[in-house]
Amino acid sequence: MGKRIDLSVEKVGKKTKPKRNSTINHKRPVINSNSSPLNRMSYIPWGRTLTTNDNYLGKQKTGSSKTRPVVVVDNNRKNELAVVPLSSKNGKNRTELKGYQNTKTKQKTYYKHYLEIEDDKGLPIKVNNKFRENHKNMDISHKDVELIRDTLFKKSKTKQFNIKQLDKFKKRK
Repeated sequence: MGKRIDLSVEKVGKKTKPKRNSTINHKRPVINSNSSPLNRMSYIPWGRTLTTNDNYLGKQKTGSSKTRPVVVVDNNRKNELAVVPLSSKNGKNRTELKGYQNTKTKQKTYYKHYLEIEDDKGLPIKVNNKFRENHKNMDISHKDVELIRDTLFKKSKTKQFNIKQLDKFKKRK
């Protein structure tokens, strides 16, 4: 049992201090396992970066085992994520992310114009052993996320594919 502490206050000079006679339980509260999944899971905000291998992104087999960062551009109530792959090389269907720089290599960062909502096995993207969450100091600003979303859904050649992906993602709720 806990210590007995009396919560009544005794006056000592100009300061007050509590008496130590009543019972206070110092144990942590028990979290009900039947509670809402949102209470048990951490919330992944827009702009958070995750680290994954290329072979875990989408159903297409690239044969590459390169580690790649991805940025979260949307999430739903089940804490499933819609992500966009980042790259250090310029190429077709890529745009430079001017407000973000790779802190390790000091290289420019580009984002691909493809929205990914499933892993290699067709399961929703969640933070797990395939997609590891990076520290929040590696986040991308909300302004840059809005720029990415604008490019994905309004300006890129792949906008029809991305809109279909987003509709499929939003219907999972």
